[in-house]
Amino acid sequence: IRLILAVSVLELDTGSFNGRVVVTQNVTELRDLQDRVREQERLAALGRLTAGLAHEINTPLTGIASYAQMLGDMTPPDDPRSSLMDKLVNQSFRVSRMVANLRELFRGGGGERGPLDLGEAVFRAAHEAIRSIEAEDTLTIETPNDPIMVWGSPGAIDLAIANLVRNAVEASPQGGPITIRVTEDHENAVATIDDTGPGVPLGIRDKVFQAFVTTKTERGGTGLGLAITRDMITQIGGKVWLEDLPQGGTRATIRLQPCRQPPASS
Repeated sequence: IRLILAVSVLELDTGSFNGRVVVTQNVTELRDLQDRVREQERLAALGRLTAGLAHEINTPLTGIASYAQMLGDMTPPDDPRSSLMDKLVNQSFRVSRMVANLRELFRGGGGERGPLDLGEAVFRAAHEAIRSIEAEDTLTIETPNDPIMVWGSPGAIDLAIANLVRNAVEASPQGGPITIRVTEDHENAVATIDDTGPGVPLGIRDKVFQAFVTTKTERGGTGLGLAITRDMITQIGGKVWLEDLPQGGTRATIRLQPCRQPPASS
């Protein structure tokens, strides 16, 4: 709660002191609104920068991917360098998709939307993220046998899951297990990511989804991953939050509406 406290002297007779008047005003909502406005201004500035850089990044990136593919085609399959070429191509396309997703985010879009299987989308995005940081042995994914359909954007879910998985790996001790579950109840489709780290520091728990808030400054953290995740999930009608686990660690939860039928266009 944020309060403004004003104190003034009460004088009923001239020159006499009869007490003090104390007035308090709850300005929590006002301050929260000001914080959100400042955050949106920072994101808008970053969006303009992203739009300007997207073309400059994609042009050389396309060349890198093309040359890597050519080298891969020239490399015999039994050559140990062949797998390295495949990784180079895959990572080049991954960066290209990330730039495109960021561009969509700052446009207020989030990518083309439609019905998709949440379990399949989470499985693909999590494995791609975990391979990029070479931590495959730490990951366990539990998905149902039957599809859980949601109405959303593959790009938004890919980027959100990738951010949450990387956060979980970085928060956990080296080799610490990361567990992802996709479930459905009567009202919601849910994906959870559990890590084995120390939990979210109490001092930033209420601000962790704000842009530029990070606990990883010494490791080059930008404080944008969770802000982008929140905005991506919000844009497709979902919610995301963090909570401490009783046994230690943190759980990130994404909740989406199941796809019974496409939402009515506004």
